[in-house]
Amino acid sequence: MKWVSLVLIGLLPAVAPANLVISEVLFNEVGSDVSGEWIEIYNNGTEAVDLTGWRIGDEEARAGTSLTEAMLVFPGGATIAPGEVQVMALNAIRFNALYGFLPTYEAASGSAGDDPAVPNLTNDPVWDPDGGIINMSNANDHVLLVDAADGIVDRMNWGNNGGLSPGLNPDAEADGQSWQRIDPRTDTDRPEDWELAPADVRSTPGKIPGPLFFQAELFEGPSGPTLRWTPKSGATTYRVQMSEGLEEWSDEALELTTTEWVLPLTLPARVFFRVLAD
Repeated sequence: MKWVSLVLIGLLPAVAPANLVISEVLFNEVGSDVSGEWIEIYNNGTEAVDLTGWRIGDEEARAGTSLTEAMLVFPGGATIAPGEVQVMALNAIRFNALYGFLPTYEAASGSAGDDPAVPNLTNDPVWDPDGGIINMSNANDHVLLVDAADGIVDRMNWGNNGGLSPGLNPDAEADGQSWQRIDPRTDTDRPEDWELAPADVRSTPGKIPGPLFFQAELFEGPSGPTLRWTPKSGATTYRVQMSEGLEEWSDEALELTTTEWVLPLTLPARVFFRVLAD
């Protein structure tokens, strides 16, 4: 077997240049109560991001006029630290009743259920001149994250409403079940980036989503070159992925219950591997 630069990586997956991604969305809210909807973002970079002037919402175009869509502005001075998850809920009181803690921000105000401990996001008069509200359709809608320079940093959609093509299947989730980014450290703008939250928990707001990455080592085993890694607490299975250029990753081994994996006999000249704990 000819080996030319076999590289193993653990905590170094490909990272989206934008750093911020939409990491989890609940649009099919618990009990069909629109106030239970929420959007989560994650900073997969190494530096804090100033969110002053950034916007988030389901208004798909500037100057939109739908009263059931909105684009909301983060409060001045808002930041998100590297590795931090933040949640924007439509109603902090409803969110707290469902999950037992307060979100980072809320869209509600006044009689709609404003919690004074939670900063409010306000309507962007340019994107949303009619002052609509976020009311994400269960059948066909999307979420946008827009920076202060009016650039779309990230977007996801279900149905056929732009962004991902095709969009996520809007009929797949159960009541109260969210869609999660599989690996929040990468962003390929494809539906393959997303999966439903586990059916037993329905959603995981406020938690760093995605698989765990960790270092593996290569050694010469009895059956040939073998990857070996340290067991991770709480992991039930492991999977091994391979890439030739750190952009596209293919699953090479799934649902491994051991912490070793024998490499295939035939490999590209230069190849990268990573091990994920599920």
